[in-house]
Amino acid sequence: MEPLEDCVWCGSAIAAERAANAIFCTDECRNEARSAARHHLSRPDYQALIRDRRCLECDTPIAQSRSIRARFCPGRSCLQKFNMRRWSSNNRDRINEHGRASSQRRRARLAATVIESFRHREIFERDGWTCKLCQEPVDPQARHPDPRSGSLDHVVPLAKGGHHTRANVQLAHLICNLRKADKLVGGLTAAVRSSEQLAERIEQQPLLDLGTA
Repeated sequence: MEPLEDCVWCGSAIAAERAANAIFCTDECRNEARSAARHHLSRPDYQALIRDRRCLECDTPIAQSRSIRARFCPGRSCLQKFNMRRWSSNNRDRINEHGRASSQRRRARLAATVIESFRHREIFERDGWTCKLCQEPVDPQARHPDPRSGSLDHVVPLAKGGHHTRANVQLAHLICNLRKADKLVGGLTAAVRSSEQLAERIEQQPLLDLGTA
């Protein structure tokens, strides 16, 4: 069998110094041919796919030297941004709840009040998905800024010395919460409970051993 004179992949002449049984003019042609074979692509289809690829995140052309499976620019920056954006779009409710909880904890810290860590859904389920201001049901599927969506209401407002604790929060429609603002509406019982809880927390703190002078 006589050696081939032209590359079976690109058709270019095979250099004389290559092996006698060489069928590719360069190692690049060999690698491209093998990659195309794995994906069952002809040379024109393979070349078009390599040439037209663009980064899914920044839309920058991807270098032809990159693997056929490459979908992002070199490095991990675009890949991380793409994954973060996709995760954010699929977890919008968790992000919104985290943001609201962080905002309320910050307000509580500024007011120098007692702070407990809890999730909004915990309070909503405790209250049976019923607005404690109008006593009407709250739709669990409603989302902010729907006026009928659920929101966390401080029975004794932080502005009036209320605590950010389970005993001082309740479920309320967003519109009911906005109408209430920082007024104290039927909050005497909750205020008493909140004060009792604060007293219990103080009692549970270990006493300092000052020793003797």
